[in-house]
Amino acid sequence: MKKYLAAWFGVSLLVLLAGCATSEAHHTDPVPEQMTGKKHPVLYNLEVSNSGVFLFNLIPIYSGSPTEPNRRQYNTFNNDLSDEYMYEMLYKWAKYLGADEVEDIKLGETRHIGLYYSVFILWRRDRSATGCAVKLKKTQPSSPAKKLFE
Repeated sequence: MKKYLAAWFGVSLLVLLAGCATSEAHHTDPVPEQMTGKKHPVLYNLEVSNSGVFLFNLIPIYSGSPTEPNRRQYNTFNNDLSDEYMYEMLYKWAKYLGADEVEDIKLGETRHIGLYYSVFILWRRDRSATGCAVKLKKTQPSSPAKKLFE
């Protein structure tokens, strides 16, 4: 009986921890006449974040899925909180919104010590990235010959 109770408690704890691992992507409209550092007009201001739970701050238990933000999906035993995943999330979100490029990217990380009063056993890490989505491609002007055949 004690084995079943311990197994049930362990599974319940893992399910509860899964709720702490999420990936999210948000965007806001730019302020009027907002420009990037490269003097491109901003289409959207982007923010993506991902979080995960780690054992002893070393072994990943859960992390939010960088390929499926805003869907409450997570990956087990994968560390999806690296810079490359954050860049990938920003670029995919920008493409989804119709932008060509992301500029002025800034990355940040936060570590929460001793998640759930676990005395430094379970740690939570949060990564975030912000950037400005820009549209670089110009639409081709219609040629005079094309107008003749329309």
